[in-house]
Amino acid sequence: RDIEGFVQDEFTCQNNWLYTNAIGGVRVQVSEDDVEAAGVLYHEYMESLRSGPYPVAPVRAWPIVALVSLAIGLPLLIFGRRKY
Repeated sequence: RDIEGFVQDEFTCQNNWLYTNAIGGVRVQVSEDDVEAAGVLYHEYMESLRSGPYPVAPVRAWPIVALVSLAIGLPLLIFGRRKY
């Protein structure tokens, strides 16, 4: 399948990464004749990523982060106070 595409704003996002959300990130543009074929290829690619050897699954890390933050911060609260 020969689909001609253009990458927009690649260098803007590399050089000014704070603007990435403001401009919508890096975009790929294809001609109107290739829109359907590009959409099919995109969906096939995303399905292959989801069903690959490392499927995407959400990670629930907030309990670990809360415990580590408490363990690191508690000594600072107890011993970090000055007595006047």
